[in-house]
Amino acid sequence: MKKKPIYVMITDWNDHWDEIESTSYTTSLIKFDLQSHQLVENAPTLFIKVEEKTHKIIGAWFGYVRNFRKEKKKIRFDVQREEKVNLNEALNIIKSIDAIPKPESPKPGWYLASQIKSLEPEESDLYPPFFYNLIKTKDHSEFEDLVFQLLKLIGINNICKIDRKRQAGMEDGFFVFKNLAVIYDCTLKTDLTDKKEQINNYCRRLDDEVELSCKSKEKPFNIKNKKKQVWIITRNKTQKIKDYPGDNGESILVKEISINDLIEIYIKRMKENLIEEELERILENLGYY
Repeated sequence: MKKKPIYVMITDWNDHWDEIESTSYTTSLIKFDLQSHQLVENAPTLFIKVEEKTHKIIGAWFGYVRNFRKEKKKIRFDVQREEKVNLNEALNIIKSIDAIPKPESPKPGWYLASQIKSLEPEESDLYPPFFYNLIKTKDHSEFEDLVFQLLKLIGINNICKIDRKRQAGMEDGFFVFKNLAVIYDCTLKTDLTDKKEQINNYCRRLDDEVELSCKSKEKPFNIKNKKKQVWIITRNKTQKIKDYPGDNGESILVKEISINDLIEIYIKRMKENLIEEELERILENLGYY
């Protein structure tokens, strides 16, 4: 399976999960506190189908849920399946969730499988306190500040955060890490359609300029002959958005970058001796796999 799921969704309905694109759960089937948990758009999810009478697991899929629509007594959402999951693997995941008392015959429901608050003890010790705010805040300015801290924490030191009083439509910051130059923008939105022109402006800046200047840096950033990317940093999933054709014949890669993947890089750095060249490769390849 590609990633650890945030949600596990179990049903005994005949047409789930392999035959639908959207569905809903009544609040009575949601097995966590909706008041204290902010629903995560594009959350990695394990979908489980069980028999109606015995609740024996008969099917499992990995995918994502998005576009939550809250109604009076239910939540609607869209479903994206990615791959079928081995039943033994699905059972092992269910066994690790305290909220499911009988994993061999789990009751239908929407369960919270993992979140930053419920990490393995050996990992939770590595998380600085601001990570919890990073996944919960609804304030864009705070999210922007915390993303900057996260980027610094994973080893990106040659970085500039743009003043919040900047002109509307400008990037939130940019950095150079070895041979990689990135303009980044942070957003809590799940729909990036309205950022199309902003993204093109970021690409033009990278394409036209050989230097990026920042008041907090004594020297400008020299981006000549660098590999150039634009990152839209969100809580969604990491994915390639497009290739922007540069004037010099080299394309500028535009990507959506999930804070979850940036946090995973931080954990990797804490657990391994990650040299700069390897970190550069990881950053450059985000969104490819």
